[in-house]
Amino acid sequence: MRTLAVPPTIGDSETTSKHSVVAGQSVSLDCPAIGVPQPDIHWTREGVAISSGNRSKKVAILEAGRRLRLYDVQPHDAGTYACFANNSAGGATKRLSVHVFGKYLAP
Repeated sequence: MRTLAVPPTIGDSETTSKHSVVAGQSVSLDCPAIGVPQPDIHWTREGVAISSGNRSKKVAILEAGRRLRLYDVQPHDAGTYACFANNSAGGATKRLSVHVFGKYLAP
Protein backbone atom coordinates (compact mmCIF):
# COMPACT_ATOMS: atom_id res chain seq x y z
CA MET A 1 0.00 0.00 0.00
CA ARG A 2 1.27 3.40 -0.95
CA THR A 3 0.86 6.47 1.28
CA LEU A 4 0.12 9.82 -0.31
CA ALA A 5 2.49 12.56 0.91
CA VAL A 6 0.80 15.70 2.21
CA PRO A 7 2.77 18.94 2.60
CA PRO A 8 2.95 20.40 6.11
CA THR A 9 0.51 23.00 7.30
CA ILE A 10 0.76 25.08 10.46
CA GLY A 11 -2.42 26.45 12.00
CA ASP A 12 -2.73 30.23 11.72
CA SER A 13 0.54 30.54 9.78
CA GLU A 14 -0.71 33.57 7.83
CA THR A 15 -0.37 35.88 10.84
CA THR A 16 2.52 36.50 13.20
CA SER A 17 1.65 35.27 16.70
CA LYS A 18 2.49 37.84 19.36
CA HIS A 19 3.71 36.81 22.80
CA SER A 20 4.42 39.15 25.71
CA VAL A 21 6.38 38.03 28.76
CA VAL A 22 7.75 39.70 31.88
CA ALA A 23 11.54 39.53 32.22
CA GLY A 24 12.57 36.53 34.31
CA GLN A 25 9.51 34.47 33.37
CA SER A 26 9.13 31.63 30.86
CA VAL A 27 7.19 31.51 27.61
CA SER A 28 6.16 28.69 25.26
CA LEU A 29 5.93 29.13 21.49
CA ASP A 30 3.83 26.58 19.62
CA CYS A 31 4.19 25.22 16.11
CA PRO A 32 1.18 22.92 15.50
CA ALA A 33 2.46 21.47 12.23
CA ILE A 34 0.80 18.49 10.56
CA GLY A 35 1.58 16.61 7.35
CA VAL A 36 2.30 13.16 5.91
CA PRO A 37 4.93 12.03 6.53
CA GLN A 38 5.22 13.79 9.90
CA PRO A 39 7.23 16.97 9.26
CA ASP A 40 10.59 17.77 10.80
CA ILE A 41 10.40 21.04 12.72
CA HIS A 42 13.24 23.53 13.14
CA TRP A 43 13.29 26.87 14.97
CA THR A 44 15.13 30.15 14.37
CA ARG A 45 15.43 33.49 16.17
CA GLU A 46 16.16 36.45 13.92
CA GLY A 47 17.23 33.95 11.23
CA VAL A 48 19.70 32.04 13.44
CA ALA A 49 19.02 28.33 14.13
CA ILE A 50 18.02 27.36 17.67
CA SER A 51 18.73 24.03 19.30
CA SER A 52 18.21 22.86 22.87
CA GLY A 53 21.22 23.86 24.88
CA ASN A 54 22.70 26.36 22.44
CA ARG A 55 21.63 29.23 24.69
CA SER A 56 22.99 28.12 28.08
CA LYS A 57 20.08 25.84 29.04
CA LYS A 58 17.51 28.62 28.61
CA VAL A 59 15.81 26.83 25.71
CA ALA A 60 13.99 23.52 25.39
CA ILE A 61 12.58 22.09 22.18
CA LEU A 62 9.66 19.87 23.19
CA GLU A 63 7.00 17.64 21.63
CA ALA A 64 9.07 16.68 18.57
CA GLY A 65 9.74 20.35 17.86
CA ARG A 66 6.15 21.53 18.14
CA ARG A 67 6.94 23.64 21.21
CA LEU A 68 9.83 25.97 21.96
CA ARG A 69 10.12 26.83 25.65
CA LEU A 70 12.21 29.85 26.69
CA TYR A 71 13.23 30.08 30.37
CA ASP A 72 14.27 33.16 32.34
CA VAL A 73 13.47 35.41 29.38
CA GLN A 74 15.42 38.67 29.27
CA PRO A 75 15.08 41.75 27.03
CA HIS A 76 17.78 40.44 24.65
CA ASP A 77 15.54 37.38 24.00
CA ALA A 78 12.90 39.56 22.34
CA GLY A 79 12.54 39.34 18.59
CA THR A 80 11.07 37.31 15.78
CA TYR A 81 11.10 33.54 16.09
CA ALA A 82 10.06 31.17 13.32
CA CYS A 83 9.28 27.49 13.06
CA PHE A 84 9.84 25.64 9.80
CA ALA A 85 8.05 22.36 9.14
CA ASN A 86 9.37 20.26 6.25
CA ASN A 87 8.68 16.83 4.79
CA SER A 88 9.12 15.16 1.41
CA ALA A 89 6.01 16.94 0.06
CA GLY A 90 6.97 20.51 0.97
CA GLY A 91 7.26 22.98 3.80
CA ALA A 92 5.47 25.60 5.90
CA THR A 93 6.59 28.47 8.13
CA LYS A 94 5.08 30.25 11.12
CA ARG A 95 6.44 33.47 12.59
CA LEU A 96 6.13 34.39 16.27
CA SER A 97 7.01 37.70 17.88
CA VAL A 98 8.24 37.88 21.48
CA HIS A 99 8.10 41.13 23.47
CA VAL A 100 9.80 41.28 26.87
CA PHE A 101 8.69 43.74 29.55
CA GLY A 102 10.80 44.75 32.53
CA LYS A 103 10.03 43.33 35.96
CA TYR A 104 7.68 45.31 38.15
CA LEU A 105 9.29 46.06 41.50
CA ALA A 106 6.85 46.82 44.31
CA PRO A 107 7.68 49.96 46.34
